[in-house]
Amino acid sequence: MNRAIKKPTAKETGSRIRKRSFELAFGGKTEKNIIYAWILLLILSIVLTFIVQSWAVDIQPARVELNVGVSLTRLDRDRLEVMIISIEKDTNIEYLTYYTSRGAGYINKSSNPPVPVRDAGESGIIPVSGYDEHVEIFATLQDTRIKIFNKTV
Repeated sequence: MNRAIKKPTAKETGSRIRKRSFELAFGGKTEKNIIYAWILLLILSIVLTFIVQSWAVDIQPARVELNVGVSLTRLDRDRLEVMIISIEKDTNIEYLTYYTSRGAGYINKSSNPPVPVRDAGESGIIPVSGYDEHVEIFATLQDTRIKIFNKTV
């Protein structure tokens, strides 16, 4: 009656350990839990897709700087004359706007009725509140606004 007890091999022991740890991790019901895991993964990926998509909608492509040369001449204490001296080829400026401490507005030609400045050689007047005034000028092209001047004059 001396039966020899068969000792398990390392391969069999490793297989039993993997099977037992898998059962412990998934509670023994592996097929059902795998289906739940796939459903959860699908839901998370859909939610993440909506989050990334809503974030990416706000991203705008980098704007290319517009090559517009502007000349400012002080007419008197309260007025600056702005003239477009050069403009990049095939650039269609709709209008120029300005910002100073006195306010903001369109840079208009002195014609009746006033027409926005938008071509080389055209000039307009900016009201200012004295010397050392910080002036910013923007060109608007098809719903894109680009800063073309930013100095204290």
